Amino acid sequence: MIVLKFLISSSVTLSEDGAMVKLRQCPRRKLIPFAVACGLTSVCLALGLLSTRQSFISILEEMPRFPHAQTNGTTFMESIKRLEDGHLFVSLPSEQYFHKASPVFSPSPYPLNPLDFRFLIPAASVCGAGKSTFLLLLILSKAEDFAMRNAIRSTWLDAGEKNRWPRVNISESVRHVFLVGNTPHDKRKDVYRTLLREAMVFEDIVMMDFVDSYRNLTTKVLMGFSWALKYCKQVDVVLKVDSDTIINVPLIIELVSYVLRQKKAKPFVLGLRHLHPFPMVVRRGKWAVTEQEYPLKYFPAYLYGHTYAVTGSALDGIVDRARHLPLIAPEDAFLTGIVPKSIGIERISAPSFTTTGEISDCRLVHGEKVAFTDLREPLLLYKVWKSFILNSCNKDVFLK
Repeated sequence: MIVLKFLISSSVTLSEDGAMVKLRQCPRRKLIPFAVACGLTSVCLALGLLSTRQSFISILEEMPRFPHAQTNGTTFMESIKRLEDGHLFVSLPSEQYFHKASPVFSPSPYPLNPLDFRFLIPAASVCGAGKSTFLLLLILSKAEDFAMRNAIRSTWLDAGEKNRWPRVNISESVRHVFLVGNTPHDKRKDVYRTLLREAMVFEDIVMMDFVDSYRNLTTKVLMGFSWALKYCKQVDVVLKVDSDTIINVPLIIELVSYVLRQKKAKPFVLGLRHLHPFPMVVRRGKWAVTEQEYPLKYFPAYLYGHTYAVTGSALDGIVDRARHLPLIAPEDAFLTGIVPKSIGIERISAPSFTTTGEISDCRLVHGEKVAFTDLREPLLLYKVWKSFILNSCNKDVFLK
């Protein structure tokens, strides 16, 4: 009851129009106050997750640990998925067929997108003043997705940040934030109050002042980059992650470290190239792009959007150039294709990144892939995390 009374009585400055909020500092408590944050209907779920998380931690603490780049005597780089020629990655071509279309990639002389939205909840202390961060995870979420965020925190995220990964030591600093936008006005007050309580407990929510929608997804990621430039200046690599994706944290650290060494710290974006060599621009439906926004028939080669890495040195150039180009809704085509091509940032494809449509987590668990996606329910995420802990795998994750 003491914890419940503490959370309910915590003061929150909240305005109806979504103005800047101030949070009273509170101790880092975890899942029981989070049950209140989710509302009484989620108390039983939260208590269930508490016991699950404690079981995970107790198992992990009893496991033998190996040096950072090793598990059971086998280095990650021996197991990881490679190209047919044995290389870990390939740089995407310059695409000379776009040469005549160069005006499309030329910036406007004046800003088209100020990208000056406020951080309603800033999570300003995540990276710490003057501290360096090797890997910053920008995890895209929606304000109401409390259960999924809690599942992420309780599994791979907690293990990756606190060096609790099964059988592997993680020596690099890893931090994260969840990026959320605003909500429709009729739901705003209740969602705000719940989200603010969650932010007080976990201190990892970044809420931005625009409506959270697919059409604003590009803006959401760009504001995440802007947040990193302001609050996490000493970051080596930023990893954009969708909330339905699980990351093999030590493996992604090994991969990006290798690419950084090979590229001698030159800026790049890294992920898995889209399947089609000439990605067609869609003019109708959810992914529609008008000819006014982008007049060409094809996009430049770009990376799948559920997981991709951007060097810290590339963030400022990407955000600045995006202010001077028409924003388009397919965020991955824009941020890993159009903008990097416009400013000459290298685009790199690695087959160890995942695609949609995979049903087995075996390649993730066995160190071939850095990510696994389409886990749209918390229970599926727990199922894959259990595979990591037991060093086994599911041939079909999505079977109930």
